[in-house]
Amino acid sequence: EDANFVINDGQHRCAAIAHALSENPALGEETLSVLLFEYQSRERVQQMFSDLNRFVAKTSKSLDILYDKRDLISRATLSIIEMVPVFKDMVDKNAVSIGLRSAKLFSLAALYDANKELLRFQSDRDEANVNELVRVASEFWEAVSKAIPDWQRVKNQQLPALELRQEKISSHAVVLRALGAAGGELMKECPNDWKSRLHNLTDIDWSKGNLEWEGICIIANSVVSNRQARTATKAYIKRHLGLALTDAEARMLSGPSEQIAGSERDDVREKGLTALAKRVLAFPSVNRHIWHDILEALVEYSTYRAPRMRIIDRVEEIRKERGEPIPTNFEQTVQRCFQDYCAEAANFHMGSELNLFCFPEGKGSGIWGLNVEVVERLLLKLERQGLR
Repeated sequence: EDANFVINDGQHRCAAIAHALSENPALGEETLSVLLFEYQSRERVQQMFSDLNRFVAKTSKSLDILYDKRDLISRATLSIIEMVPVFKDMVDKNAVSIGLRSAKLFSLAALYDANKELLRFQSDRDEANVNELVRVASEFWEAVSKAIPDWQRVKNQQLPALELRQEKISSHAVVLRALGAAGGELMKECPNDWKSRLHNLTDIDWSKGNLEWEGICIIANSVVSNRQARTATKAYIKRHLGLALTDAEARMLSGPSEQIAGSERDDVREKGLTALAKRVLAFPSVNRHIWHDILEALVEYSTYRAPRMRIIDRVEEIRKERGEPIPTNFEQTVQRCFQDYCAEAANFHMGSELNLFCFPEGKGSGIWGLNVEVVERLLLKLERQGLR
């Protein structure tokens, strides 16, 4: 009874308990645990306080979500995991990020963030409608899983989760959150046909070798998940879903050189084609390969460089003008052709005399260009062969 007690850590909690007891004395029947230490010295008390606060281990975000029963999105996410087949037993509920060799495909924290984006336009986010949130999100993720079959392949043990993470980005947190964000806008703008539009996700090349991801969510060969990467990845997915982009999103996908390249093309139109352009246009109109069309599109710019999507769109126009069919997955077809004739690309295999294209502002810049000297040598060779 004569002992003195010093609260070394938890003064605010003690004050809150005292206040709660004053309002509801019945709480005095409850119990809680405390740690008692024999007083040795003031220095010892100070050291314990420092140790408790400097080296405290914060719980992971995934554990916070797992145990938070007040947060409707947390509760909905846990139910969604059980209802969507591709998520069941494939979500790590403890770690904030997936371990290198984990057999799991997603983290609870990443799926929570994705659902928060997906459901942000749902007006009735209250206790009575948590089941509706679960229904909407479950339908969405089931449709997405059908459009990204690699998820199901991992679930069926046809593909190791490690291999998928190493080779593709489709299960990474940045993509999951971007899918949720784009999906929320899709369901808002297209309430009647959003499921059919999600099929367009099948056209996306999720491989890390796809140069389109450079500068979007891959920097220096590493997947990044900062705010800019999430926004750019969302914009990329929105474009494939046929959704309108904001000006900021469009700039993220086109790069800073697009306006300059546009003015260069206008200059060429006003001042006339360069000598190189005239020689390129002298190619026969029959039996032309796509690389011929890429050449033709690039020589319309005075510096022989332009944003990637401008070139792809122009190649499509050129082929339509000649009445030629547009292949399925046309964007990917043109990109692969560009890479086949670009020594800076991983799949280049044509030899130095056909190293026609380059990345004049570096890989990942989104800018395509010509190796002018190589093109001129090729033209000279073709002209001598009578293909002029």
